[in-house]
Amino acid sequence: MVMLLTSQPSIRDVLLFPQMRTLRDVDYQDEVDLEE
Repeated sequence: MVMLLTSQPSIRDVLLFPQMRTLRDVDYQDEVDLEE
């Protein structure tokens, strides 16, 4: 499990900065929805 996490930067980012990543994902989705 540890090896998998260390080999996956994206997963590691989610574990280290869950709130920041969530905010970015939400903002991105909002922009996409508005453009559509």
